[in-house]
Amino acid sequence: RLPVFAPRLSTGLINPNPDVQVSHQEEATATIDGDNGMGHIVASRSMELAMSLAKTFGVAAVAAKNSNDFGMAGYYARMALEEQMLAIVVSNDAPVMVPTYGKVPMLGSNPLAIAIPGAEDATPFVLDMATTATSRHRLEDAVRSGETIPPGLALDKSGNRTEDPKAALEAMALLPLGASSEAGSHKGYGLAIAIDI
Repeated sequence: RLPVFAPRLSTGLINPNPDVQVSHQEEATATIDGDNGMGHIVASRSMELAMSLAKTFGVAAVAAKNSNDFGMAGYYARMALEEQMLAIVVSNDAPVMVPTYGKVPMLGSNPLAIAIPGAEDATPFVLDMATTATSRHRLEDAVRSGETIPPGLALDKSGNRTEDPKAALEAMALLPLGASSEAGSHKGYGLAIAIDI
């Protein structure tokens, strides 16, 4: 994602030197103000605070605002595994998801990651997913490799389903997890709305 972040940093769309601060805290809950900084920095500090609060209170919830794309949600959920803690990480993002029965993107792919430590030396459980049927990265990979995408992942600019990853990227209109109402797209759409809220 460096080609995306570099111009945003150089033009001031992302603050390269943010003053990331806790803007509000009450016992096990807190809000972090990211000062429009890189999402990676804001999310890392948010998880560090959440883990610190959870050590004191047994559970914690930390929200971040004024931040940017943070990359892979699973990375931050995995941070808790080092402390033998469970973590749930969610984020909203720019509109790329077309709602069930819709034709225009209205919600982000709104990722969800859950990490649960395993007992003793057992492998931990980690789920890292978007609420869309695919991701921008998967479309980009398909364009680079010259492959088509499976049906039911995205729409083209005319609002028609497409198997052409280039047309899907141009429209950036991804379908919800489940892809159609018959396949349960309301689940991805519902999860995306819940994360947005």
